[in-house]
Amino acid sequence: MRDHTLILILAISCFSGCGESRRQTSDQSRTLQDSAHFASSDPHQRIQYADSLEELETKRLSAIAYKDIKFGDNASTVRNKIGFFETIGQYKYAVGTHYTSGKKDLYSISFGTYPFKTANYYDTDVKAQWHNLVDVISEKYGPKHGVFPSFFNMKSEFVVWTHIWRIGTKEIAIGVAEQDATYYALLEITDLPRQEQLQEKQGAKDTESIKKSSKHF
Repeated sequence: MRDHTLILILAISCFSGCGESRRQTSDQSRTLQDSAHFASSDPHQRIQYADSLEELETKRLSAIAYKDIKFGDNASTVRNKIGFFETIGQYKYAVGTHYTSGKKDLYSISFGTYPFKTANYYDTDVKAQWHNLVDVISEKYGPKHGVFPSFFNMKSEFVVWTHIWRIGTKEIAIGVAEQDATYYALLEITDLPRQEQLQEKQGAKDTESIKKSSKHF
């Protein structure tokens, strides 16, 4: 008799526990279904969420100058991360760095054809290295319309920019430059707020210099 009673108690306990487990599972499933329904039934909420993710990614990309080099890094930090030459795509380029104050606060990094090419190589080597830079950046940020500049449009000490991308506060520009009758493809990556601050400081210095000089007359 005790054995039958024990079996009955175990059966009741199992039934009660299994029923509770099924209710918990059912409640969890209903909660997940409700959440999924809420997410799928509110397109405005989904758009806001997607926008916030895009803004975070844009902000992240805006801070990157190149690889793990960040805008604002000092010269020693930058040189520990990159040498004087860098292979991009199929070609090797000379690396240039630009700081807002001495060797502090990186605001721009550039990559240019090296050595510079004479006019004989303008439509071959220079064009190929220019096209290589365009292909690499277009792969990351999408294509931009631009054409290789005519040799006759080039001017010494000037850059003809052909492509510009804006990613948040970062600008990526590709062009062709001339210096002392030699030519090179050029890629510049710049933090615009830092560049603007530097230009404002330089403008203030120039104004002050003009005022001081004007007192001599």
